Amino acid sequence: MNPKIDKLARDIEKTEKKIADLQKKLELFKEEKTRLENEDYGDIGRDFHLTPKELAEFLKAHRAGTFTVPEAAPPAGEQEVGHEE
Repeated sequence: MNPKIDKLARDIEKTEKKIADLQKKLELFKEEKTRLENEDYGDIGRDFHLTPKELAEFLKAHRAGTFTVPEAAPPAGEQEVGHEE
């Protein structure tokens, strides 16, 4: 057989193996990213003292665009100071 064809066949095989290895690596990266995102959501829920059900409802409302952020109120004991002239 033509040596060029043999070399190309080896190169194709080598490249296909690299692609398969990289696809496996990509899947692992995606799984790790999802795991870390899920941990973040759990941390956020705990920070705001939300139950898993409340967190799920919040995320659904946010995704649907029906959640609105209320206007921030000044901390307790503080009031806006008006400037009089």
